[in-house]
Amino acid sequence: MNAKRHLKSVLFSALICLLLVFIVMYPQEIIDASREGLFLWFNNIFPSLFPFAVISQLLLGLGVVNFLGTLLEPLMRPLLNVPGEGALCFAIGITSGYPMGAKLIASLRNLKSCTKYEAERLMSFCNSAGPLFIIGAIGAGIFDNSKIGYLLLLCNYAALITTGFIFKRYGRAAKSKRYVKSYKANIFKKAIINMTDAQKEDGRSINIIFSDAVRDGINSMLMIGGYIIAFSVIVKLLNITGVTSMISNAVYYISGGYIPHDLTTGIINGIFEMTVGCKSLKSLSLSMYHKTMLAGFILAWGGFSTHAQVIGELENTDISYVKYFLAKVIHGIITPLYISIAYPLIIKSKTAAVFNAYGGWLDNFTFSLLMIVVVTMVILALAVINGLAVKNKY
Repeated sequence: MNAKRHLKSVLFSALICLLLVFIVMYPQEIIDASREGLFLWFNNIFPSLFPFAVISQLLLGLGVVNFLGTLLEPLMRPLLNVPGEGALCFAIGITSGYPMGAKLIASLRNLKSCTKYEAERLMSFCNSAGPLFIIGAIGAGIFDNSKIGYLLLLCNYAALITTGFIFKRYGRAAKSKRYVKSYKANIFKKAIINMTDAQKEDGRSINIIFSDAVRDGINSMLMIGGYIIAFSVIVKLLNITGVTSMISNAVYYISGGYIPHDLTTGIINGIFEMTVGCKSLKSLSLSMYHKTMLAGFILAWGGFSTHAQVIGELENTDISYVKYFLAKVIHGIITPLYISIAYPLIIKSKTAAVFNAYGGWLDNFTFSLLMIVVVTMVILALAVINGLAVKNKY
């Protein structure tokens, strides 16, 4: 084990030294790539994710997650074999974007609100690109067609849920100690008791909870920004050093000229950083149908940049990244399949263009706050309806 760890340290050190050499060789290109990554983070990612980061930690600290989890347990358990809190993880994960779903799941696991297997099931379908990014940045911004954005959003979410169903039986032998099939007691009373117990166990005042939520949100945003800038630099280095060209040439010759160079380049860029990869697709000499399918794969996969962000969020937990990696591969395969079915139905429809551009800082921040309000209302309504249904059943 020590030898393996030592080898990893040596390889990582060698990689850092090599990266330093390239920075010295191509200073202007590195600066440009860093500036692009910083611009993307500050203008789009930070205002879109920061409200969700703060709100999710407030919900955890105040015990609201336990309240909603108790009400939604009878729904989420038979549906996807996850605790009721999974509904909130899914809602935040699909409305905010990478890696907020993973962040909330890691927090639940650290609070022992779910088992290791339940957390890994949640990871399979609660981490995705957000609607603002898919519809605005990709659909309207890159492809100049908001209907493409809606198509990508619909198929991406449908593939997420399908992946969740695939992982439903994973770790099924390990039963949750929390799960009790009988809900004969008043479920609303039980939800309030669980929320109160969570508040007592936490022990912090509202002021401290809010301060910790803001501090944790800022730290998460800085970590995400660092990864975005780092991978923007890595993608740029792969292009200017000719690594991407060598791989695309090899693929071109192996395929007998069937797979063009620019297609391979776009896919490689997307494997590392999804925004760069999707931008590369715009200039490809392919039909919009095939570009959309490739964009669907890149968005579902997320890029190694978001994978690194997820690893950072899972660092202090026992949640397996390997299971998440497998889930994203499955998600990346299923999404283009759904696109191939839905493309003729949606693109030929008369869907109105709602997003004309990926807006500025204030627009993104306002949209995130609006999504928080909508998600909260939907989850509360679903929780109340489900609670009433369970109460009436017994």
